[in-house]
Amino acid sequence: MYEIQSLALPDHMIDRIHKEGKLLRDEVISELDDMGAFYLLTSSSNEKKSALGLAVGDHIERVVEQKWDWHGVKPRDKAQVCLFHALENMDLTVVLGAAGTGKTTVAVAYALHMMFRHGKKIVLSKPSSFVGKTSNAIAAVPGDAREKIAPYIESFMLPMKRLLGSHAEHHLYEMEEKGMLMFQPLELIRGMHFEDTIVIIDEAQNTDPHQLLSLISRVSETSKCIVMGDPSQIDLDLRWRETGLYALIESDSFFDDDICTYIKLKAQYRGPLADLAANILEELMDDD
Repeated sequence: MYEIQSLALPDHMIDRIHKEGKLLRDEVISELDDMGAFYLLTSSSNEKKSALGLAVGDHIERVVEQKWDWHGVKPRDKAQVCLFHALENMDLTVVLGAAGTGKTTVAVAYALHMMFRHGKKIVLSKPSSFVGKTSNAIAAVPGDAREKIAPYIESFMLPMKRLLGSHAEHHLYEMEEKGMLMFQPLELIRGMHFEDTIVIIDEAQNTDPHQLLSLISRVSETSKCIVMGDPSQIDLDLRWRETGLYALIESDSFFDDDICTYIKLKAQYRGPLADLAANILEELMDDD
């Protein structure tokens, strides 16, 4: 679920979406099968003919693969192509995937691209929950707010340092000093408003609906929001259906709105052990 859905279509419909850029949604997908996201459309008579499509309103719009290159980061598979397309075209993108699937690297690369090319600010956030079902642990960490959040932002810092190169520390310091980069604990989000900003929240599976929607509600129309999470890695005493991430992507409002979409990344780029862990966690989640 949430992955690219495969559909076999008559040859002439594949030709049509390449020529016209879209197909009517109800002539492609039955209401029963409509998952509301990305589709791999293949010809039922010619295996070489295919197209990627995204359900938007009453249509399936063709996803055109481009020569994306955000600080050296390029799509590595079809799911990442869909993610790149979503980030460029949607106000709210939800990206699901286990560790090692590239969701954080792609999201951070896009944010840096938008900052350097279009002057957008970057806000990086996540809930302060430790592995082992401990929540709101930030208060117990000594130091100021920046020092308290340091353990939580390492997942953002590693790709940032990799993308910014040998002078990464200098760039990060300068970006924070100018107010272009902010690390914000989710618990301290109340009263904030984000304009001209790329807002990224990680570990969204460890939020409740109120927390996640509170963050999203603070993102202005001149900004974009990227919500990342892994349903198999819930560290709180919440079932998947009780999380903010589930409430968001399973809502009718999300499904019906043309400004948002989701994609699940499956391919592992960290190695076989990460792949093994992801598979086992998914099995455990299915048994829950």
